[in-house]
Amino acid sequence: MDVCSKESVDEAFQAIDGLVDSLDIVINNAGISSAPSKFINQEDESWEYLLDVNLKGAWRVAKAAAKRMEASKSGCIVNTGSIYSLCTGIMKADYNVSKVAIAQLTKNMALELSRSGVRVNALCPGYFASAINESEFSSEKGQQYISRLVPQRLGRYEELAGPLLLLVSNAGSFVNGISLPVDGGSLLSPI
Repeated sequence: MDVCSKESVDEAFQAIDGLVDSLDIVINNAGISSAPSKFINQEDESWEYLLDVNLKGAWRVAKAAAKRMEASKSGCIVNTGSIYSLCTGIMKADYNVSKVAIAQLTKNMALELSRSGVRVNALCPGYFASAINESEFSSEKGQQYISRLVPQRLGRYEELAGPLLLLVSNAGSFVNGISLPVDGGSLLSPI
């Protein structure tokens, strides 16, 4: 689905309605980043598009999911945040703002939905190799940056599986409204 389009999100959930009796789990994982830039140099269109995907997209998907989950009195939504949901860094104001907002959206959603049997949490990855950052981290400057991180390496996707399973399974049935960092300890030192 195109998370920037209400119509696309609505169509996707209508299709899901025809396939399942109840919606149990939604992982809100759409996201983009922008080239590092001082906030005073960021263009309005770029800022708005990033927030539309990262924040409003998550809100649109969560809203559609929550309506269905409230009706069935159960469900779990996991929003994808970032370690930047929990700290700050330079040259990424648009991205950082979107991810801090995801953490706050997660808390508000958890509070509003908890009495309906719906849990909402955020998974906040640290540095993982991805298509978005591949060229940045493979450069000499990127390798130097990685060497300064607490774990001195990037995360592996399988290292997200356990924390995600905790958030969506009965093992995490009393976990609600948190932003869980999975960062190898990167938040322990200045980024």
